[in-house]
Amino acid sequence: MNDPYRILIVERLPEIRALLTTTLSFHHDMQIVGQAGTASEGLEILQTTEIDVVLLADDLPDMEGPKAIWQYTTRERDLAVVVLTTAFDTWHLRRCMMAGARSYLTKPIDNTTLVETIREVAERVRSERSERRKKMVPGTGPLVMRPITQKGKVIVVFGAKGGVGKTMLAINLAVGLRMSTKSSTALLDADLSFGDCGLLLDIKPTHTISDFADAYNDIGADALEAEFVKGLMPRHEQTGVRVMLGPTRPEHSELITSEHLQQLFVLLPRLFDWIVINCPQSYDDRTLTILEAADLALLIVVPEIGALKNARHFLAVLNALGYDERQVKVVLNRHNSRVGISPKDVEQWLSLPITYRIPSGGPTVTASANRGIPVLIAEPRNRVSQAILGILRTIIEERENEELSA
Repeated sequence: MNDPYRILIVERLPEIRALLTTTLSFHHDMQIVGQAGTASEGLEILQTTEIDVVLLADDLPDMEGPKAIWQYTTRERDLAVVVLTTAFDTWHLRRCMMAGARSYLTKPIDNTTLVETIREVAERVRSERSERRKKMVPGTGPLVMRPITQKGKVIVVFGAKGGVGKTMLAINLAVGLRMSTKSSTALLDADLSFGDCGLLLDIKPTHTISDFADAYNDIGADALEAEFVKGLMPRHEQTGVRVMLGPTRPEHSELITSEHLQQLFVLLPRLFDWIVINCPQSYDDRTLTILEAADLALLIVVPEIGALKNARHFLAVLNALGYDERQVKVVLNRHNSRVGISPKDVEQWLSLPITYRIPSGGPTVTASANRGIPVLIAEPRNRVSQAILGILRTIIEERENEELSA
């Protein structure tokens, strides 16, 4: 017989908690492992007890419903939250689902629906957990760890505003480096909340950086093996680029810390010749950890006031932190857009020269993204592809020169 589903009840009214407990006690596949009258009390139980399902009221005295759900789902990845609600407001329920809830039940709660819902969501969570564990260490063949003095080159792509082409550039740089040099190449999607490298490469997220974080938390850095880490990185079939995907749910991004990223930057440069990082747009300690690991930072901007304002603020933050601006290269995307802001205006605004320029790609780039095929592969003769190849040639030549002078 399978272990019973472990259930935590978080409900402000003692009589409802008692009613739910009595109802579920008649089912041998269900076990109440804790009760709480506030969200905070429930979170304390969650820290010390393994739980499959949380029955969470959305009218708790200490926390709004969606916020409480978010707190629970970001604390524990393998957890199904079922909202207990009296609200019939579609927008409210949508907010709850967006915060990470798996389902909801309206009060007064029908006993049959309650039991069926718990079984459905609990089984789904256990199935996801089991599937990840079964595939946790896929064979990758013998690995060669580079000496600490021969680390791979880390290239960070940063965009201070959404929609400037950051992810497109990161993906195509990784693909292009692999195709041009035949060297081992990794792509890390560190845009933890909204990264979509897997989608744009048509890679199913069997494993993500969340699995790395779970393993790090469970067994520690010293026990992490190179083959295990590489096994968490699905291989892009057309090119062989290994991809560390971001979390499948935005709320799980909070579980990834700067400490996890630091450990990745210890391992990845010893496993791969090139590491390209799709950086988040935030300025938190995780972003600073990524920038500290960078050998080269590409700041991609477009000729728009909002993007330039954010980029200038980003550069000011780097300057305040003592970051070497010589490691930052400006990439002007859509440089030929006729919007009244010239490349010279961009340089004056940022007080930095433009190192690379990429023209507008139009429908071609959008179409390649929708198909999950990088534009370098889908349309190698396109002017966007040719501009990216120019960036790649410069990066590769600079590394070759560094190795010759070393």
